[in-house]
Amino acid sequence: MTGLSLLNIPPSSAAMDRIWCDETFLNASMEIERCWVMAAVAEGFAPDSVEAELDAAIENVRTNPASVLAGTLSTGRPVAPLVDALLENASDRLQQVLHLGLTTQDIIDGALTLLRGQAIQTILADAEKCRENLQHLAARHSTTVMLGRTNLQAAAPITFGLFVAEGCAELQRNCGRIRQRHMAAQTVILSGAVGLSEPFAEKSDAVRHRTAADLGLSYDPKMRSAPRDQIVDLLFSVGLLAKGLGRMARSISHLQSDATGELAEAQPGGSSAMPHKQNPRQAERIIMLSGQIDGILLNLMSATQTLHHRSGDSWMAEWVGMAAMFQCVHAQILSFGTLIETLVVEEQRMHDNVTHHGLAIVSDRLFTALSAVVGRDQAKSIVKAALAERISTDGLAEFLEQHVLEQHVPAQQARNIAAACSLEAIIESAQIQQACIMEDLAAAAPNQL
Repeated sequence: MTGLSLLNIPPSSAAMDRIWCDETFLNASMEIERCWVMAAVAEGFAPDSVEAELDAAIENVRTNPASVLAGTLSTGRPVAPLVDALLENASDRLQQVLHLGLTTQDIIDGALTLLRGQAIQTILADAEKCRENLQHLAARHSTTVMLGRTNLQAAAPITFGLFVAEGCAELQRNCGRIRQRHMAAQTVILSGAVGLSEPFAEKSDAVRHRTAADLGLSYDPKMRSAPRDQIVDLLFSVGLLAKGLGRMARSISHLQSDATGELAEAQPGGSSAMPHKQNPRQAERIIMLSGQIDGILLNLMSATQTLHHRSGDSWMAEWVGMAAMFQCVHAQILSFGTLIETLVVEEQRMHDNVTHHGLAIVSDRLFTALSAVVGRDQAKSIVKAALAERISTDGLAEFLEQHVLEQHVPAQQARNIAAACSLEAIIESAQIQQACIMEDLAAAAPNQL
C-alpha cells in the first residue's frame, strides 16, 4: 500500500463517476460530430448514405478507443485523433462534411456542456430529495421549541421547525439559481477557429441551429466563442449550493456538542480513547467537502482569463475544476441526504436548554415592548432588575405590574407585555414565520429541467 489511502476520503458519487469519464466524454463528442453531419445531410450537403457509414465508424471507436487515447497523449487534445479515427477508410462523401468548419474547442465545449447537463440534472434531483426531507422534518417539529442563538450565545427561542425551514428555503433558492444559470449556459458554438467559419456558405447557421436543436442545446449566431463567463457563473452557483449545505451541516454539528446535545447522528463516529464520544461524522464530511469547493472555485476563475479567442491554459482549468466541482457537490448532497434522513432530534434537551436560561432568552422582546411604553432607559433598568432577581417567565406579569405601575401605566398593559414574552407567544410567532416560508416554498415549486 502506498500513500495515505486510509486517510484519503475522496468525494464518492457513482453517478458522477459515470458522467465524468472518458467513455461518456467520447460518446458526447461523437454525438456532436454525428448531429453536425446529419444537419448537413438535412440541408442537402451530403447524401443520406453517410449516416450508416458514420454510425459504423462511431461504433468502431466506441468499442476500440485505443487509437484516440494514444493520440491524445501526443496531441494534448482528444479531438484530432478522434476525427482521424472516425475518418479512417471513410468515403469522400463523409470526409467532405465530418468536422467541416469546426475546431477542437467546439467539440470539447459542446461535449462538456452535454456532460454538465447530465450532472446538473442529477444534482438537482438529489437536492430536491433533500429539500423534501427538510420540509417534512420542519413540519414534524413546527412546535418543538429550541433556543435561538447569536454568536454562540443563547437568544430568544424559536422552533426547530423554523430552523429547518430556513435551511430548506436556502436550498431551494440555490437550486433555483442553478436552474437559471444552467439554461443560460446550455449553448453550443460550432463556429470554427475564430468564430467566423462558414463551411456551408449561407446555410452554415441553419446547420448550426439544426445541430444545436438535435443536441438539446441552443445556438446564438452573435456568439463567436463559448460564453466562459456564463459557464463559470453556473459553476459558482453550484458552489453556492455546496456552501449552503456546509453552513447547515456546521450548525447541525454544533447542535450535537455535549454542551448543546439537541441533535444526534444515528450512526456517529467513535473514539479510540473516549468510549462515550459520538462524533458528528456525517456533518464533518459535508463541511469538509464544502471546504474543498473553495480551492476549486478559485481555480475556475482562471477559466475566465482567456487570451484572444482561444487560451488553452485557462480553458484546461475549467476542465479540471468542473469535474471536481460536480464530484464534490454530489457527494456532499448524498451525505446531507443521509444526515437529514437519520437525524435524531432530542426534543426534551431542546426544552431543557430553553428553560435553563430563564428570562434572559426573552430579554430582547421584553426590552422592545417596554421601550415603547416607558422609554429605553427605564425599560433597560426594568429588564436588568428582572434578570437580577431571577424572575421567571411565569412570574413576569406580577413583577411588571409592580414596576410599570410606578410609571402610571395600566396593569393590563403590563400583563399584555408579559403575555407577549411567553413561550406560547414566541412559538406562535415562529409557527407563523415558518408557515410563510413553507407557503413561499410551495409557490416556488421546483421546475423540472
